[in-house]
Amino acid sequence: MLLRFLAVVALVWLALLPPLFTDGACTREFDAESARIQTDQRQYRTPEMARTYWNGREGRRDPRAAPV
Repeated sequence: MLLRFLAVVALVWLALLPPLFTDGACTREFDAESARIQTDQRQYRTPEMARTYWNGREGRRDPRAAPV
């Protein structure tokens, strides 16, 4: 029973550990993208405008990003 508990604690610890190695880079990236979406909000008021907006952004994806 103790071994299972320690295994669960280790898994939780490992799941929470990556942000310590990124020095907040993920949070900064998320905040920047959130701000950009808020700023560009008027560019996707209708479904057609939204499609154009997101398709236009698709070509500017980070090449290191996982494929969609």
